[in-house]
Amino acid sequence: MILFLTFLLFQILVTNIGVGILRAISFIKRDDIESLAIGYLIGAVAFSFYIFLILIAGGSLSSLSVGMFFIVGTGGTVYLIGKRGAKNYLSQECFLPFKISDGWKKTSTIQKGLISLMGVFICFKLFLGLWFIFNAPAYFDDAITHWNIRAKNIYFEKFLNFNPENKEMSFLGGSIFHYPFFLVTYKAGLSLFIGQWHEGYANIFHFITFIILIMIFFLKSYEYSEGNIFITTVFTFMAASAPLAFFHSFTAHGDMITGIFFVLSLIYLVDYIRKNEMKELILSGIFLFGATFTKNEGLVLIFSSISLTAIIFAFLWKDWRLLIPSTIAFALLLPHNLMRLFYNLRLNPIADDSIGYHKHTVKIFSIVMTEWGHSNILWYIVPAILILFLRYAIQKKEIKFTFVALFLVGVLIFFTFGFTASFTDNFKNQMAVNRTLMMYSFSLVYFLMMLTNTKRIKK
Repeated sequence: MILFLTFLLFQILVTNIGVGILRAISFIKRDDIESLAIGYLIGAVAFSFYIFLILIAGGSLSSLSVGMFFIVGTGGTVYLIGKRGAKNYLSQECFLPFKISDGWKKTSTIQKGLISLMGVFICFKLFLGLWFIFNAPAYFDDAITHWNIRAKNIYFEKFLNFNPENKEMSFLGGSIFHYPFFLVTYKAGLSLFIGQWHEGYANIFHFITFIILIMIFFLKSYEYSEGNIFITTVFTFMAASAPLAFFHSFTAHGDMITGIFFVLSLIYLVDYIRKNEMKELILSGIFLFGATFTKNEGLVLIFSSISLTAIIFAFLWKDWRLLIPSTIAFALLLPHNLMRLFYNLRLNPIADDSIGYHKHTVKIFSIVMTEWGHSNILWYIVPAILILFLRYAIQKKEIKFTFVALFLVGVLIFFTFGFTASFTDNFKNQMAVNRTLMMYSFSLVYFLMMLTNTKRIKK
């Protein structure tokens, strides 16, 4: 019980600091659920980044270093409450209890039945995922070697080993040390706070993030569809049903986390285009950093695509503020990139740097995307819906931006697996490419949501 209460206290403190950061950038949404959800993720990113900075500065993972984060962070939040008033901490408007009932009354009996069925499936996944979290440890090689072993090494050693001679042991956390540190330092810091390494509590962040994905899709779809509960549930169900997402919600992989940071960065960038509010750009930048600080794919695929898209439309629309998210992510990632350059850490630690087209690329992509890969139906639905709603889509700036960004991500995925050494090591066995397409699928579902509600979306 003490362990659970300590863990719960950690989650509350992280969320409180994240919401405090939202208040600092004057992000007061109409709904407290959204503020708490993204506040939790922002608090987690801030905590992980803070621990990372302490470690690379030569500091130790200690009660003092962890405690200082919460003392300063909580103090800052209390100061904001005192300065702006407690009523500005949250908006006092909670979406779920008051708004769903109105939309429910407007749905047909058949739609209510389908909504209930989709709700049952989602709840079943959540209950099953929670059971796996506390009854099955991380067991797949990447989940262990990329994330959990490194976090455990840092937790038990209390510092970051900078000796390259220890590459087989705990250099930069050990094992696959080429990857970024978000999950590593988050789990190490959490473990120190609760006083032990506990596999279930260390991995439950993945499960909570999966729940946040469902919550944000529900809220955004409700907003885009103007309160249509059936449409809202359909897109929420699609996001929750992205292949591999459920599996990654209770294992220790970083792919789902990266994909969720990606779609959140895109969502708030689009919100800026729709509403012209600077705070949305800051949020987008924080989540873009989260994606790049979680996996190398975040830097290669996501950061590159969003940055290039922002540059293109900044020139076309004469709106240079579109570059703010990329600038924020670049600045925050600079310490890790400098460390990467100093130790010559490659983006792909198990492949060489050769580039050249592999003649079986198209055939394998066809198999992966249409036969026995994952997210098969998306590759048919997205172009079909795009054509169907093209007349309305081309009138919306936010849809143009999202289309270009997602198109560039798709091009980079094809190039990475078809023209680099990743073809041999990560493509033919279809393991890595399916996980990469899963990261991509959340944003594709969001794009579909925008397209099918394009006549409803208001500026």
